[in-house]
Amino acid sequence: MKNILKKLTFKRSDLGEGISYDGTEQTLTWVDIPNSKVFEYNKNANCKVFTLGAHSSFVAKTINNHYLSGGSEGLTLDGKFVSEAIKLENDIINDGSVHPSGESLIFGSRDYYEFFEKGSLWILGKDITQIKMKFKVFNGPAFSKDGSTVYFTDSPKRVIYKAKFNLSKENFENITTFYQFRKREDGFPDGMITDSKDNLWVAHWDGGKISCINPKGKLIRSLSLPFTRPTSICFKGNDMYVTSARLNYNINDQYNGYTHVIKKIATSSPQVRLDDSFLKFFNFNHYFRLCIHMNILVHYGMIKKK
Repeated sequence: MKNILKKLTFKRSDLGEGISYDGTEQTLTWVDIPNSKVFEYNKNANCKVFTLGAHSSFVAKTINNHYLSGGSEGLTLDGKFVSEAIKLENDIINDGSVHPSGESLIFGSRDYYEFFEKGSLWILGKDITQIKMKFKVFNGPAFSKDGSTVYFTDSPKRVIYKAKFNLSKENFENITTFYQFRKREDGFPDGMITDSKDNLWVAHWDGGKISCINPKGKLIRSLSLPFTRPTSICFKGNDMYVTSARLNYNINDQYNGYTHVIKKIATSSPQVRLDDSFLKFFNFNHYFRLCIHMNILVHYGMIKKK
């Protein structure tokens, strides 16, 4: 594996997560959760780092270039606005992804201490729907090419679930166990993505590998990695990009915490952007009042306009 794996950038994360490829701007985006950082790596090999002011577990771009993120504060928009429509009870939004239609965001939560079964599954689209699944730690989701099937995991249980997703009704049907990892050395299933053949690729936290499972639930490939904590996966062209974590690891470790590229693995479609119709679930009244107040101060010369 070492001969085809390399660091994408020398910018390091404590807990890299939520990597995705945006075909519109040809950028790779991922987060460093505990440090509230967002990384954007563009086609010119430049990596921009900024913060959204929240411990974001994932970031989804919208058609109108907003950043929708989920994390310890719930759902936040551009790091400024928190949706009051999401009610969390000692749980934290842990992972999420945009449906291939761009019309909805699927995300899930975990127990704050990763001990109790308090996590839920959520759908953000025409409405906000909560499905109480009692996750310890939700991860995923990943979608089939046509968007009709969704995969997600409860990581401590080492189980991957499969469900039919009805886009028009915005609900899940027939949630079943798709694959169960049983060996301790498998670690814990974390981030995942499907390829152009609808095979599911799964990163193994503390397992040091990536598994590939076909649509029938058969393990068909396993990639051993020189680092133990891969966290999330995406494809750009036929190359795979993998984030990792170095939490509780020696700072001199050469691999954990970096984002890596593995050449010529498989192909997949870029992540689509989310339709901005979800903005109705955010309360902008305070922000608009502040804008009006600032404009009044500028008008009367109490502050200078830059």
